[in-house]
Amino acid sequence: MRALASGLLVLTVFLAGTAWGAEEKGVKEISLTGLKIMAAPGQVAKPTVITSADELAKAFPSKEVQEALSKQVDFTKQQLLFFSWAGSGQDKLTATSENGEVIFKYQRGRTKDLRRHVHLFVLPKDARWVVR
Repeated sequence: MRALASGLLVLTVFLAGTAWGAEEKGVKEISLTGLKIMAAPGQVAKPTVITSADELAKAFPSKEVQEALSKQVDFTKQQLLFFSWAGSGQDKLTATSENGEVIFKYQRGRTKDLRRHVHLFVLPKDARWVVR
């Protein structure tokens, strides 16, 4: 029991440190809950990069979605990365920071239930990033 508690504590500290590392670089995931996102599934390794209000309008035609998202980003200093793909319900995408670079880590799920996944991240306009 003590070993399990110690293991959970280490995991919690590791996860908190990982999330903090991404936040430290100004990377934050924007919640899309409640928004009607009409986007065709793409490839997780090729997110849509949105660097202006015009690009936001092209990516999200809904005025409601544009208004909600434009309140959360300053395009003079930030950019958005929009990930949209179909895959296992257990697929995961996380953001970390290593050596001054934002790394989006994709982990494929093992179930065969096809689900739509959408994630939107805001990060500094000059940030270097990669999907692994």
